[in-house]
Amino acid sequence: MSKDKEMPRPAREERNAARRQQVLEAAQDCFLRRGFHGASMAEISAAAGMSVGHIYHYFQNKDAIIAAIIEQGVQHIADDFAEIGRGSDIIAGMIEHAGAVVRRQLDGKGPSLSAEIFAEASRNATVRKVLEEADKKVHGIVRDTIAKSGHMPADAATLDARMELIGAIFDGLEMRMIRNPNLPRDAVLAELPRLMRYLLLGRADEDAKV
Repeated sequence: MSKDKEMPRPAREERNAARRQQVLEAAQDCFLRRGFHGASMAEISAAAGMSVGHIYHYFQNKDAIIAAIIEQGVQHIADDFAEIGRGSDIIAGMIEHAGAVVRRQLDGKGPSLSAEIFAEASRNATVRKVLEEADKKVHGIVRDTIAKSGHMPADAATLDARMELIGAIFDGLEMRMIRNPNLPRDAVLAELPRLMRYLLLGRADEDAKV
């Protein structure tokens, strides 16, 4: 009997999840260094410390790896908003969360990785579909949280417009970081709460009731 079959199911699942994460982290590093098409499965396997065949046990191809990276991002958002939804002041929680997200974007490797994913989605129908579905899920999560806050706009078109503008802030700032590495981070973070307050409440002043 193999060692895998001897392991209790929870232990196998935990080990498999850890190995999947190991591959995802290695792949992200390779995509950042070499680009999506420049990074081979052999390079990813070397960075992950496992054989190519072992990686194929978890991911069918590089498209599947990108899909998992995107889906992992959606899960992080879902977890964050579940926590926000349990708070006593949901809008304030969303504004604070927006600042934390932008701070991570400005300080991390996210912008370059997002650029690689967006570029691949523009020419790869499989990745584009995954990205479109992820966008729908995120919009649903944010929409439900706004509804729970009691601050839904009067009409659906206004809500959709505000949701698109919120998405444009986060996507756009990542691209701006690539075009302008000297972007004034402190000033951006200082202005962000007022902008988010307007998009969530329809008013931007500091005294807006949240």
